[in-house]
Amino acid sequence: MSKLFIGVILCATHLFAVENAAEQEIKVIADSLECDQAAGKCTAKGNAFIEKLNDPQKKTLTADEIDVFFEKDDSDKKTQEKDIESRKSSQKPKEFQAHGNVVIVINDSIIRGDKATYYPDTEIAEVFQNVSVTSGKNQMVGDYGRADLAAGTYKVLNSKDRVQALIYKSDDQKKEVKK
Repeated sequence: MSKLFIGVILCATHLFAVENAAEQEIKVIADSLECDQAAGKCTAKGNAFIEKLNDPQKKTLTADEIDVFFEKDDSDKKTQEKDIESRKSSQKPKEFQAHGNVVIVINDSIIRGDKATYYPDTEIAEVFQNVSVTSGKNQMVGDYGRADLAAGTYKVLNSKDRVQALIYKSDDQKKEVKK
């Protein structure tokens, strides 16, 4: 158990290294965690959960398995003699791939599907198969979804049938109608 805990801490700081130390605070929980620094990939398996801490917008990603891919800094090639700690800080995640029972939560919006890809630089999430996007009481259902988490916009498509949606008036709209 202690090896998994240490691996989670090392992988979390390694995976989500950014310039601002406060932004490095990521919680990773999984049944197992494997990291291959040379390949630039970590895999969290079994009830995988990733949360970005200290973010005003609560952001979490949950799935059966989550692969995290890193962009490599050119300095990695030049500095192979440097110690492992300095190389860790030069890598940052470029893509998250989630498989099985995917749930993405940002504030009060919940996006579900069978598979998803999330790009942290653009905050774009693409979700595939059995997709549902819920924001408040509103819900859209299809087989593909694209969410711009920074802008708070969502798009759902369905190749086999029509997209289904439940849309409710917000409490603010109800108050305006009563006036």
